[in-house]
Amino acid sequence: MNDDQGTLVSISLAQLRAFDLNPRITRNPKYDEIRESIRNRGLDHPPQITRRPGEAFYIIASGGNTRLAILNDLWLETHDKKYWNITCLFRQWTAESMEKGNLNCLLGHLVEGEMRGDLTFIERALAVQNAINLYQNFNEGCSQNEMVKMLEQAGYPVSQTALSIMSATITLLLPYIPALLYSGLTRRNINQLLTLRSNGEKFWDKFCQELPSQTEHSLPLFDDIFAMALTSFNGSAAGFSLEHIQDELTGLISQTLNIDYNTVALVTDARAQKRNAILGSEPGGVSGAGRGGGGSRQGSQHHPDRAPGCT
Repeated sequence: MNDDQGTLVSISLAQLRAFDLNPRITRNPKYDEIRESIRNRGLDHPPQITRRPGEAFYIIASGGNTRLAILNDLWLETHDKKYWNITCLFRQWTAESMEKGNLNCLLGHLVEGEMRGDLTFIERALAVQNAINLYQNFNEGCSQNEMVKMLEQAGYPVSQTALSIMSATITLLLPYIPALLYSGLTRRNINQLLTLRSNGEKFWDKFCQELPSQTEHSLPLFDDIFAMALTSFNGSAAGFSLEHIQDELTGLISQTLNIDYNTVALVTDARAQKRNAILGSEPGGVSGAGRGGGGSRQGSQHHPDRAPGCT
């Protein structure tokens, strides 16, 4: 938006829309609490609004989309005009292009959400991706460092490491576990999944490099194996278990490549990785001796404490 102080205006709900690039995708966890506050006390602060050039309706400019949804909800329930006609703080749309104006609004919503701390990691990641896409529309070929500076100048500092994690989450995890991510999976858990994927893929690639090209080409892609391991755990973040996903991925790799489960687990098990790092040791090679223990999954189920085909 811009730095002007704004003007108080009275408008109806029919004239106001939510910001269409709102970072929040899931229901605000404090929705009911905010709803009761508005019912009993009204709005504590006027929502900040703006209007795009050439459009007849206003949009929420910085935070306030949840309050707008609640006002519509209360109006439908009560038809009380105190919910229909509201006072807002109007700020002129001063950006020279639609992309820059949308970027300013989006960053305003992101900063507000960060201050409240109630956006999920995937919501923040998608919003940052949208901000970068908008920025690239008028800064073609910009570097990641420039994107980091742009976000920092807007009041939303993000490190290059965090930016990479956000991008990887959207690309490598979101297609397979959207419900798990939207239910609030933390950055720590996301890092664990990305590390698991990286370790598993390195093991897979190293093994396949030692195979005849004809055999290698007959194998599925690691991306498909990882997707199979994830999709059955696309539930609530409250039930997240890294160990169960590790076990699923380990079993799939073991059976697909016909390698002993425990050999694969040396790479996929986070605890084994930590022990190896402390001891300065590397997992054993995958050639020859490690093969033959995978067996078929049909008719059997593997568990974290019992490898298939092992006694």
